[in-house]
Amino acid sequence: MITTATRVVDNRRAELPQYSIIEQVMRQFDYQEYGLVDVLMAAEKAYGCVSRELMMYVSDRMNVPLCRVYGAATLHDLFALGAT
Repeated sequence: MITTATRVVDNRRAELPQYSIIEQVMRQFDYQEYGLVDVLMAAEKAYGCVSRELMMYVSDRMNVPLCRVYGAATLHDLFALGAT
């Protein structure tokens, strides 16, 4: 199945080159949920904001519900949310 932004492989999105920076951080935490805030911090630093697409990507790659990713991103004032 092909989506607009990524290929879905075994119900998880395949690694995307534009997110290579956060892939490194996710790997450091073995894609476990306890690394979520660090991943979001790296994304915000690298891309200037945490976009909806990025949150969906992180959710899929880390196998964390999107509502938890969104909750972590909106709970902390240090994240700038993107319009997309």
